Parts: sequence; structure tokens; C-alpha cells
Amino acid sequence: MKMKKTLLSLLCVAMATLLHATTPGTACENAIYVDSTFSQNIEPNRTYWYTANSEDLPLIVYFFPNEESENDPQVYVDLTCTPGVYSDPNVASMVADLANYEAYFPAEMDLEVVMVDGKKTYKLHYERDILDAFAAFNIDYSIPAYVSLRTDVAGTAQIDNYKVIQNCEELSIRADMQDTLNLLANDTSRTYYFPVTEWVGSKLRFTWTGETPLLAYLDNTCVIDTANAYDRYTFSSSNNGLPAQVLSDVQINQYVRYTEDGNMYVKFYAQEDGKLYVDDYKEHGVVTINTCAMNYKTTAITFPTSEAGLALTKNVTSASKSFRFKADDVKDKNIRLKWQSANHEDATAIFAKFCGFEFTPKDPDVIDTVHFYYNEQDGFMYADLLKERVNDIAAKHTDGWVFLQINRIEEGTLWWDEFIPPVIDCNTKSTLLAINDTVDMPAYNQNTIYRLNADEWKDSIHCLVWEGTKQAYIFIADTCEFSLAANNMHVGLYKQVGSNDSTIIDKDKINDLILNRADGLGNIYLRLRSAAKGKLITKTMSEIPGTTTDLKPIEATWENRTTKLILIDNHIYIQVIEQDHTYLYDLMGNKIQ
Repeated sequence: MKMKKTLLSLLCVAMATLLHATTPGTACENAIYVDSTFSQNIEPNRTYWYTANSEDLPLIVYFFPNEESENDPQVYVDLTCTPGVYSDPNVASMVADLANYEAYFPAEMDLEVVMVDGKKTYKLHYERDILDAFAAFNIDYSIPAYVSLRTDVAGTAQIDNYKVIQNCEELSIRADMQDTLNLLANDTSRTYYFPVTEWVGSKLRFTWTGETPLLAYLDNTCVIDTANAYDRYTFSSSNNGLPAQVLSDVQINQYVRYTEDGNMYVKFYAQEDGKLYVDDYKEHGVVTINTCAMNYKTTAITFPTSEAGLALTKNVTSASKSFRFKADDVKDKNIRLKWQSANHEDATAIFAKFCGFEFTPKDPDVIDTVHFYYNEQDGFMYADLLKERVNDIAAKHTDGWVFLQINRIEEGTLWWDEFIPPVIDCNTKSTLLAINDTVDMPAYNQNTIYRLNADEWKDSIHCLVWEGTKQAYIFIADTCEFSLAANNMHVGLYKQVGSNDSTIIDKDKINDLILNRADGLGNIYLRLRSAAKGKLITKTMSEIPGTTTDLKPIEATWENRTTKLILIDNHIYIQVIEQDHTYLYDLMGNKIQ
């Protein structure tokens, strides 16, 4: 009996902190599915997980605390808990690009503080942030999302789906892409709705056949106040000589952000009978790619060049001319942008596949954004692009052209040229991380790089323990210099580790990393990032010769899976490997990691 109690202690962690993965709501892979208004009393300092398909639910999380607290609740949104989510190339691209902007999954979200019946209440509408990212990357709306909630005081969690708003669909007329609406003169009794999730990343064009002006009132509810509508349009452009109005993809994405039931509602006012055509406007307004190339909105530059710098005014806008260059001119080159201004204010180089783009990574035309860094020695700011990144930008050209704009606060001078990347001395830039070691990690630390010696780490099972109040992100790569993105070309292993939790690197995986990622010095490299300080602890595990076949009937439940017995701190555990996942059980068959 004593042995069984001992074996129940959590693997690798000094304090026993079982995950209770079999209890609904205690882990993202075992989240509580919410399909209607849901309410639950929650205990302090315990994490609760919920999930819903975002196609069905605008998931809104409310927390009603029983008492005042100095600390706001912690809420995280996760997409990566879903098996196979990275198999979608758009999702993989989104996750990688967001990582370049220091946004990682699970993503910590700030809650709005609202007053309900005179009491302080917290509210999270996760779609305001997550669906913006979906829209920017043209990702289908129906990707499951997982939301965790943890507070230091007891209270009530209410997960709401705003189903009451659905009455608007019953009171309105649905309109689709490639639709024709028959409008009657002076009739404002009918309201149309457009499922904005079908228009994510697209432009919506209305073309009116009448000769008199047409007014359009748009809102996120069917109860439209024409005097105070969210948007109001008098048709101002033309489509083959007919009055037309285009809603940009940025505007559509705003409706995705703020819609309460997934729909955009429109009320039209016409002075005469007529037809209104609806279509997906795939061009770029009145400025086409041809006019981009014909000097209408761009200035041609030769890339690269080391000629005299180009003087630029301050406060660039989307109406300003961008620069265009041939994609073939930059292939297989390491490009350096050099910027000089009086006060060294922030500046960003934005690459796009169209000249009339918005200065935000959410614009679908934006390919990449590069931040300048200041060099105190020579007084210049630099943005260096290695050829792998340059080739990725060049590959996304339009008709052979790539467009560039410098988003800057103050006036300055711009140069562009090739450069020779310095030889990286990873041995000097990194710190040796030994097995069975403990290191302190500051919050938001990205500069400490650890090297793992191949001869020491190979042929063993390793457990990485993170002791911190917030989760950590672990990256293992073939060089000491790499961006912290899950699918970065240098990254061979990416792990998310919960607060006071651990993760295992199987022997086959560590050997694969060493075989394919070790550099000329026989090292692989680890970087770790967390929003809170903590400790990283490494432990080594040993396999026990033999099989688990004598552990019937436990073995029968793991048919067609690889099972091993392992020894950790003189305790025996069962390791179960299923596809790309590794789980640990005690000898009673209880899952502990």
C-alpha cells in the first residue's frame, strides 16, 4: 500500500500537483463543452477549461467574484490544444507570424471590467482578438478554441453564447455572395443580413441599377437606428458606369470583431424600384496592380543599392506612395535596410504584394513586417533580412513586383544594400545546460540561450520541469539565433508547458534532434520564454528492460500503442506513446501527465 501511495506522486515535480486530466474542465484536452448559457461555481487558485466551436458560439466569458481581489483573473485562449490543428497551413502560418509579434498560444487575454447590478464583473469576448487573426489570414471561422479561467477568489463563471440575438435572423432576409436584391422605392421595412464569417478576408461590393442615390445603413444588430448606424453609405464609386459601394476587407473584419451573432445587418433606402447586385470584389478598388506598376502610387527602386540615401517625410499614411522593386532582384540575397532620423523613433519596414495596403500585419496584402533596431555606435537604425526571409517575401510577389513602405514617426533617410551576415559564435553566446540541472529564468526573457551537448543528452529520456506562475514556451533549434516561432525552419521542437508542470522529450525524439539538428560543435540549442519568472529543471529518466505485458488488464487498454516501463527517482512508471503524444501512468493505470 505504501508503494502505491508513493507511485501516485507527480512525475518530476517536487510537490505533488496532479493534473486530474480525467475530470472535465481540468485540462484543455478535457475541457467542458459549452453549447448554451453555462454557469459554474469556481474555486480559487484552480484552473478551469471550456471549449466551443467558434462557428457556433461567440464565446463570452463572465466572472462574478464573491469578493474584491487585487488581482484580475487569468484567462488564456488556446488553438493548439486541438490535435491536427497545425496540419492546416493557414493556421500554422498564423501561429508562426503571431509568434514573430510576441504572441504565443495559449494567448493571455485581458478582461474588460464591467459593472453588473452595481458589482464588479469581468468579461472576455475572445473573438475580438482571435477572430481578427483569423480574418487576417483567411482562416475558416470554425476552428475550436479553448479558454481557461483561473482566479484567486471564489465566484461564478458564466459562459454565454448570446443566443437571444438569433431572433434577428428570423426577422431579416439573408443575402449571400453573387446575390441580387430587389429593392422597392421608399421601403425601409426590410432588413438584410450577411453572415460576415463567409466574407472574412474579402471585399463586399454593392452595385445599384437605379439612377437616383441609394443609401445603406449597416449595423451589428437588426435594430438599426438610421440616425446612429454603425456605418452609413451614399454610393460613391462606379462599377461599369453604375453606382457602387465597396466595403473593404478591413471593414468586414471589423464586423467580425464586433458582431454579436455572426451577422452584419443592412437597411437600404431607395427613391425608386431597382436591383442591387452583391458580389465578392476581388480587385483592389480603383487602384489595380497595373496602376501600381505605372507609377500611380509607387516609386520604383533598384534592390539592392548603396547609392545616396532617400529622404522621407514623417507621418506616412496609406495614401502615400510606396516603393516597388522586382522580386527577382532580391532573391538569394541578405538585405539590410538602414534608417537615420534625428531622435531614432520607432520605424518599421512593411513588405506587401499590393501598393495600397494598410500599415498593419492584419492587412491581407502585407507579406512581412521588419522592425528597425538602433545601433548606438554609428547612430543608424538597421533592419536585417537573411536570405531565407528575403526569399519568402519575394515568393509572394504580384506580377513580379513587391511593394515596400517605411512606417515612421519622424522624417529621415533610407538606404538599402546587401550585407554579409556575421559568423555566429554559438559557443560564446550560449550557456551550457546540463542534465539534472536547475536554472533561473527572468520574466519575458528571450536573450538567454542554452546549449545541450549531444554526447550528454543523447540516448536518454528527459523531463523538463517548469516552476512558474504562468506557462512557458520551449524551443529547441539547430542554432543559437532563431526567432521564437513554432514552425521556424530552425526549430526542431516546440513545447508549451503549463505553470508548475512538466513535459517529456522521448529518447527517440532527442536522438532525432541531435542527428538532424546538432551543429559542428555537437550541440543543439534551447530558448525559453514565459510572462513570469520561474525555474527550469532538467531530469533524466531510465527505461526498464522488459515489457508491460505482465500488467494485465491495464495493458489491454493500450492495444496498438507503444508502452514502456521507465524509472524516475527510484519509482516505476508506464510510458504510453500514441502517435506524436507521450503520456505517463502509474502502476494503477492512473494518468499523471
